[in-house]
Amino acid sequence: VDFLAQETMDAHIARGTRLFTEVSDPVEHKAIEQAIAVRQLESAQGKSENVRLWISEAIASIDNIINGDVLKSVREFRDQELAHSLSREMAPKVPQRKAKYGDEKKLFGSLVACVDKLHLSVNDASFDWEGSRDIAARRAKAFWHGVTMSVLE
Repeated sequence: VDFLAQETMDAHIARGTRLFTEVSDPVEHKAIEQAIAVRQLESAQGKSENVRLWISEAIASIDNIINGDVLKSVREFRDQELAHSLSREMAPKVPQRKAKYGDEKKLFGSLVACVDKLHLSVNDASFDWEGSRDIAARRAKAFWHGVTMSVLE
């Protein structure tokens, strides 16, 4: 976490800036450069703190997922209902909480949020999950409603 936070700060400081207007007065030029440097440092520190926050939130979320009832019940369902086709030797267990329809979506959504925060922390970029879902839905609709088949004789 410290390494990523420092890397983020260094990268934002190293980006550099330049003045887009000509300033002929050297005192004014120096004052503007100093103000920009201070703002750049503040921005870099803010980005660094965001990295710390996002990683700590992702870790806390992952801990909640790992220790949560949803993952336990989904695993229990997998072990008892799906894995039985491979082996009948598993001792039946009664889960604390029975798996419910939609638990897999809830679990996947939680994991996506963790991945997004980690990716944002490491790469300073995020995924457009909603946009990707919209594109996938449009393409699926176009395929299923736009494709016709005919039998050849």
